[in-house]
Amino acid sequence: MLTGLWAKRLAIIPPVLIGIGAVVMAVSGREPPTQSFTERVTVVRSIKVPKVEFIPTAIGYGTVSPEREWKAVAQVDGRVTEKHPRLKTGEILNPGAVLLRIDPTDYTLAIAEIDANIRGGEAEIAELDARKANMKSSAEIEQRMVVLGERDVERKRKLIKRGNISAAQFDTAQQSLLANRQRMQELANTVNLIPAQRAVIEAKLAQLRARLDIARLDLARTSITAPFAMRIGPVNVETTQFVRKGEILAEGNGLAVAEITAQFPVDRLFPLIPPELDPTVITPEALSTIQHRLGFSAVVRLRTGRLETEWAARFSRLSDTIDPRTRTIGVIVAVDQPYLKARAGVRPALIKGMFVEVELRGQPRAGKLLVPRAALHGSDDGAAIVYIVDDKNRLRSRKIVIDLEQTDFVTVKSGLSEGERLVITDPVPAIDGMLLKAEHDAAAEARLRGLPEQATDGK
Repeated sequence: MLTGLWAKRLAIIPPVLIGIGAVVMAVSGREPPTQSFTERVTVVRSIKVPKVEFIPTAIGYGTVSPEREWKAVAQVDGRVTEKHPRLKTGEILNPGAVLLRIDPTDYTLAIAEIDANIRGGEAEIAELDARKANMKSSAEIEQRMVVLGERDVERKRKLIKRGNISAAQFDTAQQSLLANRQRMQELANTVNLIPAQRAVIEAKLAQLRARLDIARLDLARTSITAPFAMRIGPVNVETTQFVRKGEILAEGNGLAVAEITAQFPVDRLFPLIPPELDPTVITPEALSTIQHRLGFSAVVRLRTGRLETEWAARFSRLSDTIDPRTRTIGVIVAVDQPYLKARAGVRPALIKGMFVEVELRGQPRAGKLLVPRAALHGSDDGAAIVYIVDDKNRLRSRKIVIDLEQTDFVTVKSGLSEGERLVITDPVPAIDGMLLKAEHDAAAEARLRGLPEQATDGK
């Protein structure tokens, strides 16, 4: 049996060997395959690095408030007898317009009473002056009477020595002299008291005149007028209403100037500081002391729905404090005549409480290389990586040092040259030396240069 099994297995081998030989002969008669390799080309957008003059900017946000706000405060008590027909919220009134009148009767009567008292005091002074003059005349007469009496006493003294008159007659002459002297002294005392009496009356007159001035001032305060052109705010009074001193009757906002206090991070203001003011040595607290040297200008923008408009503004001042939580400082800008610049359907008036964007602008900087923020990779501590296209259309990474940072771009201190081709898209993966097809983005370069956009030419 074993012999028969092995005989069958051996019988299979020749056909297998014949098949293998046929396959080998077929393969050996064919040519070997050829291999080909094509390098991958990555399409990117690029611009030529521009060197331009630009104006550093910073963006902040704030609300509009009028430069001048006014409150009509009642300075006297009384009943409101007259109210301007247009004293209503939102109305615009000219300076000098009489807004309210308070019943002046009490103050008119007070003036009449005080005036009468003043005239009475003046009459008392006139009476005192007349009395003083009369008493001086009487004193002069008494003085002459005293002189005569002294002569009479002297004469009778001689007579009594000779025995020509009695002692009683001599005593009578002396008594008469003493009486004349007493009357003269009394007149002198009365005359001396008149200045003091006059001073008391004059003091009362001074008080009365002061009261008269107050009464006249109160009478004038019964009429409340607009001190400047204004837009009326809340109105809290009606005709016939009794008001008390100190009550706020109405409010108004000036039309001449609108102010916006916009908040800016302190570090965003540093790029706007003129080069001659070294920002590395300017502390946030010192900004307020050098504001007159900053040379800032501003633009105010309103963005709401489909409406977008702007106003030229002027830098007014910096806020006096820095918010310790947000490290922001308030920058106050002003728009002159915001109501005169209003255009129906195009530009509204800048009204109180409107939320707006403020673009603060520094002085122009010449000869700066500009790079879009989108072209930066791995920005850190004033440095970043950018990609450029070399003269063989290959990608090269380049480390640059950033000078100034702006919202959409940065300026380059070193690491790039004007005219180099900068990749502004993000090739993935970015391999140094990879082959590129760089399409020039003329529109992006034009925006960077501040020129009108142009269509991409594909070069």
